[in-house]
Amino acid sequence: MFTDESRSKERTPAYFLIIGLCFLVQMGTSAHALTRTYANYYPVEFRESFENPDSQFRLPKVIFDVLRRAHLARMNQPDVLKDSCDKSKDPSCYQQKPLGYRFARTELFGELHLLQSGDQYGVRGVYCSKIYTSQDFPNGSAPGPGKIPDPRVLNTEHTWPQSKFSRSFPKDLQKGDLHILFPVDSATNSTRSNYPFGEVSAVTHQPCENARKGHSATGRTVFEPADEHKGNVARAMFYFSMRYKMSIDAEQEEVLRKWNRQDPVDQAERDRNEEIFKIQKNRNPFIDHPELASIIQDF
Repeated sequence: MFTDESRSKERTPAYFLIIGLCFLVQMGTSAHALTRTYANYYPVEFRESFENPDSQFRLPKVIFDVLRRAHLARMNQPDVLKDSCDKSKDPSCYQQKPLGYRFARTELFGELHLLQSGDQYGVRGVYCSKIYTSQDFPNGSAPGPGKIPDPRVLNTEHTWPQSKFSRSFPKDLQKGDLHILFPVDSATNSTRSNYPFGEVSAVTHQPCENARKGHSATGRTVFEPADEHKGNVARAMFYFSMRYKMSIDAEQEEVLRKWNRQDPVDQAERDRNEEIFKIQKNRNPFIDHPELASIIQDF
């Protein structure tokens, strides 16, 4: 039987120690230097802006720099930002790694969201909270390690729709950014389309008990996901807004701020952020510091 704890890897303190060791080995840093935590990712200028009310207006630019620029990792200290990495001079330098879309989907379905119960594998669609197993794939590839399931059954949701990507950054970089990718069933993926998120007052289509499309109180067509995914949606949207310098409209922003409060970060979301950092080499600051959503005045 699948449960929320039925993950392909158990996230224990030893597991995160192994992640840290692997990270330092990849960067060419000696293992005895390991005392890094997620906090080391954030440089001094982030901390100064975050902790000083008089400097918090700088946070959007600082977060953009943290996510985009190269990082020089240092033992027991915050990272230092650099314009680029020269591994021959700075083996501990790293920055966001562009992922091909196929590779990103392989990681998404075959690692990040893969569940296991005995010899059975499954993937949970986040909008309707249903777990899809081999029984749901009679005519195509089923979930498993390193596998992309049949997209006619399970598809890849871009929380920030592809049709609304930034024109200032490579489309492939945005398309393969794991921080905004989630598994969803294909029917609900089509229902969401590229509609903004919101709270539905009048339902026009309900693909499952937990998700719905319809009209908000203002009459706007919106999509509302399952309650347990609303905070994840909000923090993914905030991340994309900062990373790719895209604005969120006022009505949607108000709802996302509410969802960020109502559905706080849980351990599964923290684990996912750690895994994505391991793969993609950048983090979602709104998972590490959910209070950022209250500090930043306008997305």
